[in-house]
Amino acid sequence: MSRRAPARAALRENVNRMPRAAVLQTDKVRELAEGLSLGLDNLLPGVQRAFHRAFAVDPGSITLATEPEDIPQWDSLGHTTLSWELEREFNIRFDVDELMELENVREIIRVVRAKLGTAA
Repeated sequence: MSRRAPARAALRENVNRMPRAAVLQTDKVRELAEGLSLGLDNLLPGVQRAFHRAFAVDPGSITLATEPEDIPQWDSLGHTTLSWELEREFNIRFDVDELMELENVREIIRVVRAKLGTAA
């Protein structure tokens, strides 16, 4: 048993006792920290703008965890619209293989980063 196991168990127990709002806030902080560590902080706003133009959704509702199931309009036609908006936003062009990789916001940012040559 590692030395970290008791600390993880204690953390898990504390999280289970937290009010739901605090847990959600903790999740947002964790997601923000992860995004910053991956260098996603500068691309997410552009992705959010593309989602807003493609689907008329609140840009703030688009997070790293957003998937097609979260947005009813994100079907095959919506995917085409979104890809066009992403190309317009970032002044890039996707090939067919890249279009197939755009499965969620995290993957969208990964592909856009690669296209822009900003991969870490």
